[in-house]
Order: sequence, then C-alpha cells, then structure tokens
Amino acid sequence: MGLTGNGFIIAVNFYDWVRSRDINTSNFIISWLGVSNFILQGTLLVSACFYLLQRDMYYIEPLRKTLIIFRYSLLSSSLWFSTWLCLYYCLKILSCSQPFFVLLRVRFPKLVAPMLLGSTLVSLVISLPMAWDFYQISSTNATDAAGNSPAHWIYNSSCSCTFYIYVVVSSLAFVILSSSAVVLIVSLFRHMKRMEQNMSSLRNLRLEAHQAAAKTVLFLLLFSFSHYLSQMLLILYVIKPNTDSYTLFYLVVTFFPTLNSIILVQGSASLKKALNRFLLRTKCYCCCRE
Repeated sequence: MGLTGNGFIIAVNFYDWVRSRDINTSNFIISWLGVSNFILQGTLLVSACFYLLQRDMYYIEPLRKTLIIFRYSLLSSSLWFSTWLCLYYCLKILSCSQPFFVLLRVRFPKLVAPMLLGSTLVSLVISLPMAWDFYQISSTNATDAAGNSPAHWIYNSSCSCTFYIYVVVSSLAFVILSSSAVVLIVSLFRHMKRMEQNMSSLRNLRLEAHQAAAKTVLFLLLFSFSHYLSQMLLILYVIKPNTDSYTLFYLVVTFFPTLNSIILVQGSASLKKALNRFLLRTKCYCCCRE
C-alpha cells in the first residue's frame, strides 16, 4: 500500500510537471516526501523479506549495514520533509505582519530546494556512523515460536556521540514540525469561527479550503508524533527487542510511509482529483468488461 500510494504521488506530480513545466512549492515538497517514503517502504519490505525468508543473509555484515544506512537516513529525511511541508503551510496560511515572518514567507519558495537537499545530506551523514554502532548478540531472555533464541541488534558506540547526534537532529525536526502545526491549527480554527459568522459563497469555499488544510496538518502532526515517538523508543532501547511492545512500535514505524501517502493525497486538491479520475476510469473499465 505504501509503495502504491507514494508511487501514485510521484507519478501524478511528475506528469503535471512534464505537462506544464512548472510545479508549485507544496507539490514539490510532497514529491520529495513521496520519493523518500517510496524508497523507505521498499527498504523496510526488503529488510522484512530477508529477515523472514533468508535469515542467514540478513545477518551478513555488508547487507546489514546497507539496510541500516538506508533505513535511518530515509526515516530522518521523511521527518524533515514533513517538517518543511508543515512550515510551508504555516507561512502560506497564517496572517502575520512581523517583518521576519513576511521576509521568510517571500523567500521560502526559493529556499525549498536547498533545504530539501540539505535535509537529505544531513540525514545521510548522521546515519552513516550508526551502521557501525550496532552489533549482533544472541538473546537469552526471549525465544521464538520454534523455541530458538533469536539474535537482535543492540546499540554500541565507542564515543556515544554519533548515536545521540541522530536523536538530537530528529528531535529538532519534530520540534519545528509540531510548533508550526500547533500554531497553524489554532490560527485556522480561530479564523474559521470568524468566517462562519459572516458566511457567503466565496467565504464558504475559503472555509472548506481552510478546513482541509487544518485536517491535513492535524493528521500529519499526529502521525509524525507517533512515528517520532516509536522511532525514539526503538533506537533508545526503551522497549526490549523480541517483545509484543517492540513489534507494535516497529509496525508503527513501518506503516508511516503508507499513512503519510494517504494524508498527502487527501490534503492535495490536484492529487485528490487525479485519484478520483483514476478510480472513475477503473470503474468504467470494469463495467465495460462485464
């Protein structure tokens, strides 16, 4: 589902860009987020296939390190891209006359590409050392369904700094995301209350647009919070491996790309229209075949 949803986002935005040779800021960020989530979902799927079907290959050192680098760099990138999307919505919708805010709003579209590229590079740089900070040990406290003692990874570092750098950078992204989202949601709800008091056809359309934006940001905040919390609990080993709680939080991280794609499609007018057209044509095709 995550591959399909994010693949749909990439395909629609790429088609629109090829057709018009232009793409707005929000769709540009959404496209980067879709690509990151698509590769992340693929990495998690490959990792799960190796773990379930080829356990011996899963523990081969080069493969293990490669999967760790891809997994953590993409998890960090997706969180940062979600942060920039929330910040963009905040700058675009929020009414504020502060000089710094106005200047940031004007310059933000030109800063998006360097920010996205910089986030990708930073996520990769802070994830590279983590591939050498994990080593394999055999668990003696848990057994699998066959009665064997499975192996799992625990964190080990000679300096302990590389691991905490990743945590700090991810936490910074979540703080920016949550701050932007909360400020925007509070402002939107206040604005919608004022608009409801003086309703007209034009204001009704604007109210619907504001409601859609508020829902998108709210769900993005909730899912990003669950993703961030689960990731930190797993990385910090607050939850012991090979337990039901560990599996639950790992599933939350695994389903983040899927849930994120659903939010992005529902929150984007162009993506939603494209999805409705696709479903309508699919329905007509199925009816004709019958």
